[in-house]
Amino acid sequence: MDDASQALTQRYRDLILEASGDGVYGVDDQGRTIFANPAAVRLCGYTFEDLIGRSPHELTHHTRPDGRHYPASECPIYAAFCDGEVHRVEDEVFWRKDGTCFPVEYISTPIIEDGRIIGAVVSFRDITKRKAAEAALEASRERTRTLEADLHHVSRLSAMGEMASGLAHELNQPLTAIVSYVRAAKRFLQGDMPDGEARAIEYVDRAADQALRAGEIIWRLRQFVLKGDGTRTFEDIGTVVGEAVSLAASAVRAPSIAISFHEGPGSNLILMDKVRIQQVVVNLVRNAVEAIGDVNDGRVDIVSKVDDADGAEVVVRDNGPGLAEEVRDQLFQSFVTSKASGMGVGLSICRSIVEEHGGRLTGEENASGGMTFRFTLPASPDNAAT
Repeated sequence: MDDASQALTQRYRDLILEASGDGVYGVDDQGRTIFANPAAVRLCGYTFEDLIGRSPHELTHHTRPDGRHYPASECPIYAAFCDGEVHRVEDEVFWRKDGTCFPVEYISTPIIEDGRIIGAVVSFRDITKRKAAEAALEASRERTRTLEADLHHVSRLSAMGEMASGLAHELNQPLTAIVSYVRAAKRFLQGDMPDGEARAIEYVDRAADQALRAGEIIWRLRQFVLKGDGTRTFEDIGTVVGEAVSLAASAVRAPSIAISFHEGPGSNLILMDKVRIQQVVVNLVRNAVEAIGDVNDGRVDIVSKVDDADGAEVVVRDNGPGLAEEVRDQLFQSFVTSKASGMGVGLSICRSIVEEHGGRLTGEENASGGMTFRFTLPASPDNAAT
């Protein structure tokens, strides 16, 4: 390359360096600044005269983001001309002349001449806007998570409103029994029967059993309507599903429909938001009961079991008439429903809850009629979308 070509090449290099929006500066093997482009000067608030011959670490890199002193011996910029390796840092801060700081990502690359390290070149970028965008995105995601949690809670409250009549009937039975047993015990105690005291104790015990039964119904109801804080704990899938089925069955006013729950062999603890998983089960059982309607000998069978990957699978099967044709291809879409009073968000919410846990919810028509819904939950928390 002749002298003119070399001069032109050097000129282009200088123009590129000057036009770059990233700050670029070079240091010698003693850590002193030997050149800096205009962007480096502008971003750090120094003049060329301030930088040349001075340690950039002492000027712009002396303190960590949390305010602790940053020793020069730990500086990745200096490390490049000490160990000959390229050092890339994605989230630190540089300090301006006026004492303020700004977030940067930078790369320090050794300068090698004739096989000898003679310094390093540092290219850095102000990532203030990117950090602000990331913070705004995370805030938006948090708002979305909050809205989803609120929607799930409203869905549970709506379900409870629809089941209120059945639950009131279910609670009325033990409460009526308690009154009857207590009155009977009182009569035995007031009478002259030889075994009156023993009979009274028997009836008081029966009243206590009914009180416990009513308490269990109220406890299941309270657990289901809790808004919750999104906390996930390791729970036995059979216990969780069994409680949800009991709650749903308590609210069903359909004597012609049999609801059965079977817990498969094996026990496995699954990391889950218990309230939300029970919301899925209650929704699926209620949907199955409503789908069966007035069909004679209606059945809803629920099974929980450990799957082949040591996760969990829950199956809800009914013998109803199956899906209406207009919703068959839009099963999990929001606001799609065949119910006259339904909102069409139940299955959509169920799928979203299952997928948040890293699982999958599917539905298929049975060959003999009715529907089968099944959802899986992963065994390992590493597989869950926490």
